[in-house]
Amino acid sequence: MLGSVYAQSVKLRANIINGHSNYAGSRDWNTYGIGMWEFTDAQETYTNYEQIEQRSTIYGNQGAIYVDGYYYTFYGREKQSEDDPYNYDTDLINTEEEVVVRKWDATNWTMLDEKIYNTNANLNFTDLTYDANDDKVYCIYSDISGSGEDAFSEYYFGSLDLQTMTVTRISKRALTTEFRALAANPNGKIYAIGYASSPYDGKLCTFDKTTGEFTVVGDVGHGIQRTMQTAVCDWRTGKMYWAGPMNDGKDHSREGNRYGTALYEVNIETGASTLLSRFPYKETVVGMYVV
Repeated sequence: MLGSVYAQSVKLRANIINGHSNYAGSRDWNTYGIGMWEFTDAQETYTNYEQIEQRSTIYGNQGAIYVDGYYYTFYGREKQSEDDPYNYDTDLINTEEEVVVRKWDATNWTMLDEKIYNTNANLNFTDLTYDANDDKVYCIYSDISGSGEDAFSEYYFGSLDLQTMTVTRISKRALTTEFRALAANPNGKIYAIGYASSPYDGKLCTFDKTTGEFTVVGDVGHGIQRTMQTAVCDWRTGKMYWAGPMNDGKDHSREGNRYGTALYEVNIETGASTLLSRFPYKETVVGMYVV
């Protein structure tokens, strides 16, 4: 069945980092679920996906990206200690923290490299995208200043060197909203969706790659919550796909009543989004790419 669907649909892959009880019941995400998944842009009630690699270390809670056969995950966590070597608290504001960067072979999911960085390396992303026109990775990242209770973060548009893991700031000043769902199209335009609690909530915008200034294109049709999201453009068709919240009235903070998530197609001329399918367990999806 999957083969017949893929023959007429766009095939997508992404890192699912968690899920919740929802339309399809419940799932034990500690033993099943986290890893790489494959699905299509077919319009259906629930996303018809298939897990291609189950591994808890393929976990990009601070972003993930595919470039030229390799997949990179950015995992934010508390600094490990001898007393607590498996600390999975990921509050990157009120604790001493670090980011684990892992490089994967995207053909067989062998881990090729793993390095640990302090958060002052600014490897904390809301999303990343690769533009083959100039062979650069662009990102929205948080610049965390201070530590402990005095810590605060500001968000910037920048670029990332995957060889050195160096982030270069492009925007001259902090962004006025936490943009999510970053995607480069075949013409080299960079798109992102504005986050809630700002005038740009749910607005599709384009970014100038040299100045970091952004321009509003249009409205996706609903506000978005503060959660990890991802977007990608199919370079064969120019279509933009977005995996993000449905804004179905559910409270983000209450266990068992979390908002739904879904796969959308976004019109890059108007900003309007079209619902393609719901993720059945309200999955958080990052690092989406076209196969």
